[in-house]
Amino acid sequence: MTTRTHRGRAWGRICIVGMRFNQPTRHSFFDVYTWMVQRADRYHNAKVTDVRFIRGGTPGYATLNARMGKSFGAGQRHQMTLGLENMTDKYYRVLGSGVDGAGLNALFGYQYAY
Repeated sequence: MTTRTHRGRAWGRICIVGMRFNQPTRHSFFDVYTWMVQRADRYHNAKVTDVRFIRGGTPGYATLNARMGKSFGAGQRHQMTLGLENMTDKYYRVLGSGVDGAGLNALFGYQYAY
C-alpha cells in the first residue's frame, strides 16, 4: 500500500492512498487508488476576489480510481494501460483552477521503451 500526503497553507491536506497488485509472470499490474483532498477555505487576501476560487471555500473531495496495464513484446518493450478515474462520478474542483474536475472518465495509454 502506498500513501502520499502534501500540506500547503491554502491547499489543506491532499492524500493519495492506493494498492498495486503485480503479476510478474504475466507482466501485468492492477492499481486501485483514491485522491482525498481536504476542504480549503484559508485563501490569501489577494485571492478573495479571484473568480477561480469558490466564495466561502473549496469543498473537499475524494475520487476512486483504477488502472491496469500489461507489458508485452520482445524485451517487454511495449506497455498498454487502461484506467478509470472518478468512478463515483463525484463533482470536484481543484483549488484555484477555475475548472470543475472531470466526471467519470476512461484513459487508454500505450508506451514503447527503446
